[in-house]
Amino acid sequence: MGLALIWKPQGLQSQECLSHFKKNFLSFEKKSGKSQIGHSGTLDPFAEGWLLVGWEEGSKLLAPLMGLPKTYIVNMQFGQCSDTLDLSGKIEFASEAGLLQIRKNFESWESDSGAFLSKYLKSHLGKGKQVPPKFSALHVDGKRAYDLARAGVEFELKEREIDILDAGHLCVDSQKLQWTFKVTVSSGTYIRSFARDWGEELCAFPALLNSLTRTAIGPFQSKSTVDQLQKSNKEDLVVENLEMKDVEQLFDFATLSDIEAQRLQSFGRLNREFLQSSKPMILLNRQNGALAWLKSDTREIGRVFQKDPFAY
Repeated sequence: MGLALIWKPQGLQSQECLSHFKKNFLSFEKKSGKSQIGHSGTLDPFAEGWLLVGWEEGSKLLAPLMGLPKTYIVNMQFGQCSDTLDLSGKIEFASEAGLLQIRKNFESWESDSGAFLSKYLKSHLGKGKQVPPKFSALHVDGKRAYDLARAGVEFELKEREIDILDAGHLCVDSQKLQWTFKVTVSSGTYIRSFARDWGEELCAFPALLNSLTRTAIGPFQSKSTVDQLQKSNKEDLVVENLEMKDVEQLFDFATLSDIEAQRLQSFGRLNREFLQSSKPMILLNRQNGALAWLKSDTREIGRVFQKDPFAY
């Protein structure tokens, strides 16, 4: 039972990644039957990077960890666009005149060492709005948007509020017409929409995502470099278990007496109140074992743990 970061390789669905994890890492699965397992944010099959996964008692901690910002390394391809906004869709190329102008732009960006693109990214920091891709899992009249898009049904998606928390230029390749940058965004932001919108703004033609790598979820990131992870054996998932110290900045903590701990685990009740906060709270026993988590706004009990989710 617990929490972990799992590196999802390219080509796998997020759920396929979980199934592989359950089969190869959760040895108790065969003994105890079906287990609770989930993750805090899907990655598209073409993307790679970290999934925050909880299983057994650890799955009860996913709710207060939903909505964490995500950090990505993005490689954007200019001069091409697609209906899916990535390489998996139907590709359309810019005209010869358009490609010529895009190439001139890239040569200019390369010559100024990315100063223009760095300034461009800074100008987009903060809250804004974007239209999600039509090839997304959002619901439209009870159906998934990607199902409607594949069926050729015409529909529109509403703008959503997003927040770009940080962004930095990494490099440009004027030969391949590719731009690589790093960005940290609020949960629910679609990086593929940046390819469409920023391609139009910068070069008057939508771009697409050549690659997308999630390097961090909130404060959770790897002890290994992205290059090491990408070169890892794709047959074996990279799994990094999370300890209580890894979530300390996301929660408040309080220690219960033995009597309070017994009452909580036996009856799911507390006999005292806790101050509200912007953070949820984890309740501990006197041995620093996690007993439950409380909601931030009301301090109501979120979930009670039958066993400590951090005791692997």
